[in-house]
Amino acid sequence: PVDVEIVTAKGSSVHRFNIVKQESTYTIAPTEKPKLVLFDKNGWILKEVNYLNRSNDEWRYQAEFGSDVVARRTAVEHVAKNDTAGESIALLVKILHSDPFWGVRQAAVNGLGMIPTITDEKTDALIAVLSDTKSYVRSSAVVQLGNIKTAKVSEALNTALNDSSYSVEANSVTALSKVDSTKALPLIRARLDVRSYGNQVANAALNALA
Repeated sequence: PVDVEIVTAKGSSVHRFNIVKQESTYTIAPTEKPKLVLFDKNGWILKEVNYLNRSNDEWRYQAEFGSDVVARRTAVEHVAKNDTAGESIALLVKILHSDPFWGVRQAAVNGLGMIPTITDEKTDALIAVLSDTKSYVRSSAVVQLGNIKTAKVSEALNTALNDSSYSVEANSVTALSKVDSTKALPLIRARLDVRSYGNQVANAALNALA
């Protein structure tokens, strides 16, 4: 069985189908144009889905309002991958600040990094996320900030060096070496003697000095 969710202005409905053949056709007739059609709600089955003729508005709607984590994360990645001019930055920043699940927020961080356009909104959002409750999200933000060479970013990365997560600290060392290698040199050298799980921090410092 597979659940197909149809979202319209009137609400959401879920339709269950039993797929018993390799090739099957099913028809759903909503009363109005859907805002979103989601195959396999909640992502229970292993699959590859191709949404034919799906509009960018549908992907954006799914990224922000998808009913399950898998749907939102998949849409965030799609929106970012297909953005070449920065038109999705505002949406990803909104998701970054509002989505309740850390995996979607992390996808939004990485999505911002995929978009080549650099704006103050994008930079400020990545810096703000350094206070996220999940270290995975903070760590990803540090990696993306390593590609933005400004004094504001350098200052934020200096602060991130004192993060409670070894992963964030190690990635901050690497990012800082890219953003401001000269001024960061003493800070990087100081991390050579830091003990951490798997020697993450010291190894990052060694690589930064290589």
